Amino acid sequence: MHEAPVLVGTIFYAGQKLLRGGRRSFDRKAAAELVARQERLAELTGLSCMLDLVLLSPGEVSPYIDFVAEVTEVPFAAGAAKSELRLKAARYVAELGLQERYLHSSLSFFSGDPAQEAGMLAELGVRSTILLAHPEYGSRLEQAKRLVELARTAGMRGLMADLGVVHIGELREVLEEGRRIRHELGVSVGCAPANATHMLREKVESLWGSSGFAGFDSAVHALAALHCDFVMYGAIEHARWIFPAVAGVMLFSPP
Repeated sequence: MHEAPVLVGTIFYAGQKLLRGGRRSFDRKAAAELVARQERLAELTGLSCMLDLVLLSPGEVSPYIDFVAEVTEVPFAAGAAKSELRLKAARYVAELGLQERYLHSSLSFFSGDPAQEAGMLAELGVRSTILLAHPEYGSRLEQAKRLVELARTAGMRGLMADLGVVHIGELREVLEEGRRIRHELGVSVGCAPANATHMLREKVESLWGSSGFAGFDSAVHALAALHCDFVMYGAIEHARWIFPAVAGVMLFSPP
């Protein structure tokens, strides 16, 4: 059994309550409380944590990263769909000298030129990145192999393969493929089960209410935790049930 995974909470996602005043003028107190609660839960459970910042526009880069630099010392990723926005975030991280805490999110064949992007990251001193193996682009293992080669050629060393879970029914297959990727490529592997569980949230809550969804979400994430080096559990508000669930399954798992 591997060590307990790093749990990654997402903040500044579309629709989050603390953004109701506008994405740039977010509720800093509420955001800081969420970050602090994740850290308290990490300390109580003995687990490690990270933050995943969602970037939707260039104007969000400095306020979001400045906020994280101010309120916490945990590592963080800054995810964006477009390579131009991802690189803007990386440049700002480099300006602040935060490269050692930063995880680029992400290199993939889904958006941009990963070879060029990796080269630019290396020039900025960013050495860690997520490698997204998206199911629309074929074998996750083959994608991961190509991305690892590109990243290592550019001098990047902190590599984490995101297995791109889309549907709950594929989770077992994804986790099995993740073991192969870890073994063959020597990189950390993880996934975001929340992508799948949230597709079913409305249905689950209609049957069993909000507590039923929390149980369902906890069970899926606990299963993923048994096989992953990192788990992106979605909305940081869900830390209150995800951390106990993962701590429980790791505590009672055989060595």
